[in-house]
Amino acid sequence: MGGRGAGFLVALAAASGAGCGELYDKNWNALGHVKIEEPPRSPESRRVEQPADPGVRIVWLNAGILAGVGAKLSSPSRAAYGVGGEVSLHVGASDHSTDTLFPRRSLGLNVGTNVVDSSVRGGGPSYAEAQLMLDGFWTAGGWAYDFVGQAQGPQATIGFGPLYLRYRQLFDRDGSILMGLAIKGGVTWVTSR
Repeated sequence: MGGRGAGFLVALAAASGAGCGELYDKNWNALGHVKIEEPPRSPESRRVEQPADPGVRIVWLNAGILAGVGAKLSSPSRAAYGVGGEVSLHVGASDHSTDTLFPRRSLGLNVGTNVVDSSVRGGGPSYAEAQLMLDGFWTAGGWAYDFVGQAQGPQATIGFGPLYLRYRQLFDRDGSILMGLAIKGGVTWVTSR
């Protein structure tokens, strides 16, 4: 199976999970830090002392579709567009036990492919990138490889929530910049810290 067939399978798998989600709360330990052997913080108070919120650890596996429009950075510039699939695995944490939709802070790995990409012939490049996310803002950097055109090069992405801006420069090719939307769904495993 060539690069185009593999790319189609990755995009199909990602599309099948887009917009779906499942949360698994692994609550085998209770929320809050209560140390019975330590005295209360204010023994003269008659109020109930609330335990501190320990936050949660999160493992987040998601997949979906990325679609964007922009420009091919050539002379003269031309419009560009791309549609593809992406699968991501993130490990992170949130300071509050109620933040379980996605981690507030995480490190992750994204693997994807572009099924349609106007900046290259015959589909689009596949890529792998590392991602850092902080409170909804995220940045990713990695490497793209076009199996059909045998070209490769770096790519960098920044985003907020589902919106992204991606720059890709394949060596011996024109670069492209796309702005778009990532529609993803996934599975989240949550444990107390």
